[in-house]
Amino acid sequence: MSGTVAEYLFEHHLVTPIWLVGIRLFVAGLLLLCWSRITTGESIFKIWHNKREILTLIAFALLGMLPFQLTYFMEIRYGNVPTASVLQFFGPILLWDTLPFLIISYLTLLK
Repeated sequence: MSGTVAEYLFEHHLVTPIWLVGIRLFVAGLLLLCWSRITTGESIFKIWHNKREILTLIAFALLGMLPFQLTYFMEIRYGNVPTASVLQFFGPILLWDTLPFLIISYLTLLK
């Protein structure tokens, strides 16, 4: 789903960014699990057997995907699509300032 479609949903239907991000990530996750099963033939629950992989996956979901998706759609909801796109492209530059904190947090989670 593109930013333009999200902007339409925000303006013409009572859709919130939190709901949209939740549905978007859930559907994307299901599609990735199906694709993984089809291409590898392995169980999709294999990742849940290793504690380190579980922590890595949860950390990526909560510290990586969710904040960036949510801020993007919040920017669209309260601004517009072009501004949100520009702000998202500045994300890596702003992330550089917080990178040491993220590395320390990641290493702490792996222990």
